[in-house]
Amino acid sequence: MSKPTKYRLGPDVGQDEELHDSQGRLIDDSYVDAAVEDAIAQVRGRGRPSLSASGKSPLLRVRLSREVGRRRPPRSRALRRLQIGMGPPRP
Repeated sequence: MSKPTKYRLGPDVGQDEELHDSQGRLIDDSYVDAAVEDAIAQVRGRGRPSLSASGKSPLLRVRLSREVGRRRPPRSRALRRLQIGMGPPRP
């Protein structure tokens, strides 16, 4: 099921008509090209920053109280046992 769009395509602009943006600038081919480049740059700029640039991982180490540690999910406890070399969890 596709989401209905709220925008509708309007009539084409005639060759003798001029369009202006909200700041009064003329919308011509160079304006549209710059807007497309800006939109593409913004979309491609999202996501997690590369670790290769700084070379350091943003690892955060915290200490948990025993009570909080006991309440964490079983899978995270199993992974922690493997990380500290205790082997897989006991059945």
